[in-house]
Amino acid sequence: MATNVKVGIRGLLQLPTFWSSLPIHLCAEKGGPKVTRAPRAIEKACQATPDAYTPALQDRLPPDENPMFPPSPSIWADSQGQQGNEDLTPSFSSTEIVPTTGSTRAIRDSLVQSMNSSIPSVPALNVINLCIELYMKYTFPTAPCVHESTLQASANKFFAEDSSAQLFGTGSWRDKVVDMRAFTLLTAVCASVASVLPKSLLPYQEALAEPCLKASLDMLKVFEDFDIEHPCATSIISRSLHSTALQQITGKSALAYHILGQATLLLQTMRLYREDALSSHDALQAQLLRNTF
Repeated sequence: MATNVKVGIRGLLQLPTFWSSLPIHLCAEKGGPKVTRAPRAIEKACQATPDAYTPALQDRLPPDENPMFPPSPSIWADSQGQQGNEDLTPSFSSTEIVPTTGSTRAIRDSLVQSMNSSIPSVPALNVINLCIELYMKYTFPTAPCVHESTLQASANKFFAEDSSAQLFGTGSWRDKVVDMRAFTLLTAVCASVASVLPKSLLPYQEALAEPCLKASLDMLKVFEDFDIEHPCATSIISRSLHSTALQQITGKSALAYHILGQATLLLQTMRLYREDALSSHDALQAQLLRNTF
Protein backbone atom coordinates (compact mmCIF):
# COMPACT_ATOMS: atom_id res chain seq x y z
CA MET A 1 0.00 0.00 0.00
CA ALA A 2 2.84 2.37 0.90
CA THR A 3 4.57 1.60 -2.39
CA ASN A 4 1.48 2.51 -4.37
CA VAL A 5 1.18 5.83 -2.53
CA LYS A 6 4.82 6.70 -3.31
CA VAL A 7 4.35 5.85 -6.97
CA GLY A 8 1.20 7.97 -7.12
CA ILE A 9 2.96 10.99 -5.59
CA ARG A 10 5.96 10.55 -7.91
CA GLY A 11 3.57 10.44 -10.88
CA LEU A 12 1.85 13.67 -9.83
CA LEU A 13 5.19 15.44 -9.45
CA GLN A 14 6.14 14.38 -12.95
CA LEU A 15 2.88 15.67 -14.53
CA PRO A 16 4.19 19.20 -15.37
CA THR A 17 7.14 17.70 -17.21
CA PHE A 18 4.84 15.34 -19.03
CA TRP A 19 2.42 18.06 -20.17
CA SER A 20 5.19 20.42 -21.20
CA SER A 21 6.73 17.77 -23.41
CA LEU A 22 3.53 17.27 -25.39
CA PRO A 23 2.74 19.29 -28.54
CA ILE A 24 0.38 22.21 -28.02
CA HIS A 25 -2.49 20.70 -29.98
CA LEU A 26 -2.31 17.48 -27.91
CA CYS A 27 -2.35 19.44 -24.67
CA ALA A 28 -5.51 21.21 -25.78
CA GLU A 29 -7.15 17.89 -26.67
CA LYS A 30 -6.18 16.22 -23.39
CA GLY A 31 -7.35 19.10 -21.22
CA GLY A 32 -3.87 20.42 -20.55
CA PRO A 33 -2.80 24.07 -20.38
CA LYS A 34 -4.45 25.99 -23.23
CA VAL A 35 -2.49 28.60 -25.14
CA THR A 36 -4.51 31.30 -26.91
CA ARG A 37 -3.25 32.24 -30.30
CA ALA A 38 -3.99 35.50 -32.05
CA PRO A 39 -5.82 35.17 -35.37
CA ARG A 40 -3.61 35.22 -38.43
CA ALA A 41 -5.18 38.47 -39.64
CA ILE A 42 -4.10 40.25 -36.45
CA GLU A 43 -0.59 38.80 -36.64
CA LYS A 44 -0.20 39.95 -40.24
CA ALA A 45 -1.49 43.43 -39.35
CA CYS A 46 1.00 43.74 -36.48
CA GLN A 47 3.84 42.66 -38.75
CA ALA A 48 2.81 45.07 -41.50
CA THR A 49 2.30 48.10 -39.17
CA PRO A 50 5.57 49.92 -38.39
CA ASP A 51 6.31 51.19 -34.92
CA ALA A 52 4.78 54.61 -34.26
CA TYR A 53 8.19 55.91 -33.18
CA THR A 54 10.66 54.71 -35.76
CA PRO A 55 14.38 55.59 -35.53
CA ALA A 56 13.86 58.27 -38.18
CA LEU A 57 11.18 59.94 -36.07
CA GLN A 58 13.28 59.55 -32.94
CA ASP A 59 16.02 61.60 -34.61
CA ARG A 60 13.51 64.37 -35.30
CA LEU A 61 12.44 64.66 -31.66
CA PRO A 62 14.25 67.08 -29.33
CA PRO A 63 16.65 65.50 -26.82
CA ASP A 64 14.30 66.17 -23.91
CA GLU A 65 11.18 64.81 -25.64
CA ASN A 66 9.93 61.52 -24.26
CA PRO A 67 8.97 59.18 -27.14
CA MET A 68 6.28 57.65 -24.92
CA PHE A 69 4.23 60.85 -25.27
CA PRO A 70 3.25 62.61 -28.49
CA PRO A 71 5.21 65.77 -29.19
CA SER A 72 3.47 69.11 -28.88
CA PRO A 73 1.98 70.78 -31.98
CA SER A 74 4.79 73.35 -32.04
CA ILE A 75 7.37 70.57 -32.25
CA TRP A 76 5.46 68.93 -35.07
CA ALA A 77 5.31 72.25 -36.91
CA ASP A 78 9.08 72.68 -36.62
CA SER A 79 9.83 69.16 -37.82
CA GLN A 80 7.38 69.38 -40.71
CA GLY A 81 8.80 72.75 -41.69
CA GLN A 82 12.30 71.28 -41.93
CA GLN A 83 11.11 68.58 -44.31
CA GLY A 84 8.57 70.34 -46.50
CA ASN A 85 9.03 74.01 -45.64
CA GLU A 86 5.40 74.00 -44.48
CA ASP A 87 4.32 76.22 -41.61
CA LEU A 88 1.64 74.46 -39.57
CA THR A 89 1.36 77.12 -36.87
CA PRO A 90 -2.25 78.41 -36.68
CA SER A 91 -2.50 81.86 -38.19
CA PHE A 92 -5.30 82.80 -35.76
CA SER A 93 -3.35 82.11 -32.57
CA SER A 94 -3.29 85.77 -31.51
CA THR A 95 -6.70 86.73 -32.86
CA GLU A 96 -9.42 87.68 -30.38
CA ILE A 97 -13.02 87.29 -31.44
CA VAL A 98 -14.92 90.47 -30.57
CA PRO A 99 -18.71 90.10 -30.73
CA THR A 100 -20.95 92.92 -31.79
CA THR A 101 -22.52 95.16 -29.17
CA GLY A 102 -25.54 96.00 -31.28
CA SER A 103 -27.85 93.94 -29.09
CA THR A 104 -26.70 95.39 -25.77
CA ARG A 105 -28.86 98.49 -25.99
CA ALA A 106 -31.82 96.34 -27.08
CA ILE A 107 -31.39 94.16 -23.97
CA ARG A 108 -31.46 97.20 -21.72
CA ASP A 109 -34.41 98.80 -23.53
CA SER A 110 -36.40 95.56 -23.39
CA LEU A 111 -35.94 95.35 -19.62
CA VAL A 112 -36.97 98.97 -19.07
CA GLN A 113 -40.04 98.49 -21.25
CA SER A 114 -41.02 95.35 -19.34
CA MET A 115 -40.66 97.13 -16.01
CA ASN A 116 -42.64 100.17 -17.17
CA SER A 117 -45.49 98.00 -18.44
CA SER A 118 -45.69 95.72 -15.39
CA ILE A 119 -45.02 98.42 -12.77
CA PRO A 120 -46.32 101.62 -14.39
CA SER A 121 -46.77 103.49 -11.13
CA VAL A 122 -43.11 103.27 -10.09
CA PRO A 123 -40.17 104.54 -12.17
CA ALA A 124 -37.67 101.87 -13.15
CA LEU A 125 -34.84 103.68 -11.36
CA ASN A 126 -36.75 103.63 -8.07
CA VAL A 127 -37.38 99.91 -8.40
CA ILE A 128 -33.70 99.19 -9.03
CA ASN A 129 -32.61 101.37 -6.10
CA LEU A 130 -35.06 99.53 -3.84
CA CYS A 131 -33.49 96.22 -4.86
CA ILE A 132 -30.05 97.58 -4.02
CA GLU A 133 -31.30 98.79 -0.65
CA LEU A 134 -32.86 95.43 0.17
CA TYR A 135 -29.73 93.56 -0.85
CA MET A 136 -27.53 95.72 1.34
CA LYS A 137 -29.89 95.30 4.28
CA TYR A 138 -30.67 91.59 4.14
CA THR A 139 -28.08 89.84 1.96
CA PHE A 140 -24.90 91.88 2.18
CA PRO A 141 -24.17 90.93 5.84
CA THR A 142 -23.70 87.30 4.79
CA ALA A 143 -22.45 87.95 1.24
CA PRO A 144 -20.42 91.21 1.18
CA CYS A 145 -19.53 90.84 -2.48
CA VAL A 146 -20.82 94.08 -4.01
CA HIS A 147 -20.02 97.78 -3.65
CA GLU A 148 -23.12 99.84 -2.86
CA SER A 149 -21.92 103.11 -4.37
CA THR A 150 -20.92 101.38 -7.60
CA LEU A 151 -24.32 99.70 -7.88
CA GLN A 152 -26.10 103.00 -7.33
CA ALA A 153 -23.97 104.70 -9.98
CA SER A 154 -24.81 101.89 -12.42
CA ALA A 155 -28.51 102.26 -11.64
CA ASN A 156 -28.39 105.98 -12.42
CA LYS A 157 -26.47 105.30 -15.61
CA PHE A 158 -28.72 102.61 -17.05
CA PHE A 159 -32.18 103.36 -15.65
CA ALA A 160 -32.46 107.12 -15.30
CA GLU A 161 -34.97 108.74 -17.64
CA ASP A 162 -32.24 110.85 -19.23
CA SER A 163 -29.87 107.92 -19.82
CA SER A 164 -27.44 108.60 -22.62
CA ALA A 165 -28.22 107.11 -26.00
CA GLN A 166 -24.55 106.12 -26.30
CA LEU A 167 -24.68 103.38 -23.66
CA PHE A 168 -22.49 100.39 -24.57
CA GLY A 169 -21.50 102.16 -27.77
CA THR A 170 -18.55 104.43 -27.00
CA GLY A 171 -14.88 103.82 -26.44
CA SER A 172 -12.83 100.70 -26.99
CA TRP A 173 -14.02 97.13 -26.59
CA ARG A 174 -12.68 96.99 -23.03
CA ASP A 175 -14.60 100.17 -22.18
CA LYS A 176 -17.77 98.58 -23.51
CA VAL A 177 -17.10 95.51 -21.39
CA VAL A 178 -17.02 97.73 -18.29
CA ASP A 179 -20.57 98.88 -19.05
CA MET A 180 -21.77 95.38 -19.89
CA ARG A 181 -20.30 93.95 -16.70
CA ALA A 182 -21.91 96.69 -14.63
CA PHE A 183 -25.31 96.05 -16.20
CA THR A 184 -24.95 92.28 -15.78
CA LEU A 185 -24.10 92.59 -12.09
CA LEU A 186 -26.81 95.15 -11.34
CA THR A 187 -29.58 93.12 -12.95
CA ALA A 188 -28.24 89.93 -11.32
CA VAL A 189 -28.53 91.60 -7.91
CA CYS A 190 -32.12 92.62 -8.68
CA ALA A 191 -33.01 89.13 -9.92
CA SER A 192 -31.52 87.52 -6.82
CA VAL A 193 -33.29 89.90 -4.44
CA ALA A 194 -36.63 89.55 -6.22
CA SER A 195 -36.41 85.76 -6.20
CA VAL A 196 -35.44 85.35 -2.55
CA LEU A 197 -37.09 88.08 -0.48
CA PRO A 198 -40.81 87.90 0.37
CA LYS A 199 -43.53 90.03 -1.16
CA SER A 200 -43.90 91.96 2.07
CA LEU A 201 -40.53 93.56 1.30
CA LEU A 202 -40.79 93.66 -2.49
CA PRO A 203 -44.44 93.57 -3.61
CA TYR A 204 -43.71 93.42 -7.34
CA GLN A 205 -41.07 90.70 -7.19
CA GLU A 206 -42.80 88.49 -9.78
CA ALA A 207 -42.76 91.31 -12.32
CA LEU A 208 -39.08 91.94 -11.67
CA ALA A 209 -37.31 88.62 -11.01
CA GLU A 210 -37.58 86.87 -14.37
CA PRO A 211 -37.07 89.94 -16.63
CA CYS A 212 -33.97 91.00 -14.68
CA LEU A 213 -32.54 87.48 -14.77
CA LYS A 214 -33.12 87.21 -18.51
CA ALA A 215 -31.54 90.61 -19.16
CA SER A 216 -28.52 89.74 -17.04
CA LEU A 217 -27.98 86.37 -18.73
CA ASP A 218 -28.48 87.85 -22.20
CA MET A 219 -25.97 90.61 -21.53
CA LEU A 220 -23.40 88.14 -20.20
CA LYS A 221 -23.66 86.09 -23.39
CA VAL A 222 -22.54 89.10 -25.43
CA PHE A 223 -19.09 89.23 -23.80
CA GLU A 224 -18.88 85.81 -22.16
CA ASP A 225 -15.75 84.69 -24.04
CA PHE A 226 -13.90 87.84 -23.07
CA ASP A 227 -15.17 87.55 -19.49
CA ILE A 228 -13.80 84.03 -19.15
CA GLU A 229 -10.43 84.96 -20.63
CA HIS A 230 -10.16 88.11 -18.47
CA PRO A 231 -12.15 87.42 -15.27
CA CYS A 232 -12.64 89.89 -12.43
CA ALA A 233 -14.71 90.05 -9.26
CA THR A 234 -17.86 90.84 -11.23
CA SER A 235 -17.38 87.67 -13.31
CA ILE A 236 -17.63 85.48 -10.21
CA ILE A 237 -20.28 87.44 -8.31
CA SER A 238 -22.66 87.72 -11.27
CA ARG A 239 -22.59 83.97 -11.88
CA SER A 240 -23.18 83.25 -8.20
CA LEU A 241 -26.23 85.52 -8.22
CA HIS A 242 -27.44 83.90 -11.45
CA SER A 243 -27.23 80.51 -9.76
CA THR A 244 -29.36 81.70 -6.84
CA ALA A 245 -31.98 83.33 -9.05
CA LEU A 246 -32.21 80.37 -11.43
CA GLN A 247 -32.74 77.96 -8.56
CA GLN A 248 -35.50 80.08 -7.04
CA ILE A 249 -37.26 81.18 -10.24
CA THR A 250 -37.05 78.11 -12.46
CA GLY A 251 -36.23 75.31 -10.03
CA LYS A 252 -33.55 74.02 -12.41
CA SER A 253 -31.09 72.76 -9.83
CA ALA A 254 -28.70 71.16 -12.31
CA LEU A 255 -28.37 74.37 -14.31
CA ALA A 256 -27.97 76.43 -11.14
CA TYR A 257 -25.16 74.19 -9.90
CA HIS A 258 -23.54 74.27 -13.33
CA ILE A 259 -23.36 78.07 -13.30
CA LEU A 260 -22.10 78.02 -9.71
CA GLY A 261 -19.42 75.61 -10.89
CA GLN A 262 -18.37 78.13 -13.53
CA ALA A 263 -17.96 80.74 -10.81
CA THR A 264 -15.88 78.32 -8.75
CA LEU A 265 -13.68 77.51 -11.74
CA LEU A 266 -13.04 81.21 -12.37
CA LEU A 267 -12.15 81.58 -8.72
CA GLN A 268 -9.55 78.85 -9.07
CA THR A 269 -8.30 80.26 -12.38
CA MET A 270 -7.65 83.60 -10.70
CA ARG A 271 -5.79 81.75 -7.90
CA LEU A 272 -7.74 83.51 -5.18
CA TYR A 273 -6.46 80.94 -2.72
CA ARG A 274 -3.19 82.91 -2.82
CA GLU A 275 -3.14 86.33 -1.22
CA ASP A 276 -0.38 87.53 -3.55
CA ALA A 277 -2.72 86.94 -6.53
CA LEU A 278 -4.66 90.04 -5.42
CA SER A 279 -1.68 92.36 -5.76
CA SER A 280 -2.45 93.06 -9.43
CA HIS A 281 -5.93 94.42 -8.60
CA ASP A 282 -6.91 97.76 -7.14
CA ALA A 283 -7.95 97.97 -3.51
CA LEU A 284 -11.70 97.71 -4.16
CA GLN A 285 -11.39 94.76 -6.54
CA ALA A 286 -8.99 93.00 -4.20
CA GLN A 287 -11.37 93.33 -1.26
CA LEU A 288 -14.35 92.11 -3.29
CA LEU A 289 -12.34 89.13 -4.53
CA ARG A 290 -11.21 88.39 -0.99
CA ASN A 291 -14.79 88.50 0.29
CA THR A 292 -16.00 86.35 -2.60
CA PHE A 293 -13.41 83.68 -1.88
